[in-house]
Amino acid sequence: MTGDAVPREVELLFRVNAQLNQHGLQTTLGRDHQGRPHVKVCDCHGVVRRVYVHLAFRWFYWGDQPDERIPIETVDLAALAIGRAAEQGWRRGEQGELRHDIPRPRRAPRPWQAPRDTADDDHHPWDTPLLP
Repeated sequence: MTGDAVPREVELLFRVNAQLNQHGLQTTLGRDHQGRPHVKVCDCHGVVRRVYVHLAFRWFYWGDQPDERIPIETVDLAALAIGRAAEQGWRRGEQGELRHDIPRPRRAPRPWQAPRDTADDDHHPWDTPLLP
């Protein structure tokens, strides 16, 4: 995380929190056990969800489903969407966590490199000399 990422997240969360409060929703600003800032929002059934900011994808999100995220570009519209979701009640079950683990692709051999012996797990393509 960059040095300016957390202040931007906090600024966005303060803004959406203020909008949610104007709509009469119970909210609390806080940080989770990993130190990530969030807004806790209580739904119509008294269930609490945490709303986070994902700066890379430019989302407010409160779960891992496609309908549990909204772009951060317009805080007013984001607050309305979050408020509607809370008024209808959060999805049942545990709050899902967005995961964006992208598997590391295998490198294709370079034309100038000798073929890699797959049995040699300690070998890295960069260890192969460019010239004989």
